[in-house]
Amino acid sequence: LFDDALLHVCRIARITDNSCGNALLVGVGGSGKQSLARLASYINHQEVVSILVNQSYGMAELKVDLQEFYKKAAVKPAT
Repeated sequence: LFDDALLHVCRIARITDNSCGNALLVGVGGSGKQSLARLASYINHQEVVSILVNQSYGMAELKVDLQEFYKKAAVKPAT
């Protein structure tokens, strides 16, 4: 089981390390998709951003969150 998780982390890290690389992780709840993605992001020195949805979360909050995500994505890292 650990070997499978290790292979998935390597695959996710390789995909997300590419410029414009992204992956859609599909699986049953509790299978570790978020944990593996966070570990792969840590390996690649990438920032993880997520949306916290609650009962009062609406379209206005989504629009603000998306604006913040686009701002972060548009800024080039210092080289």
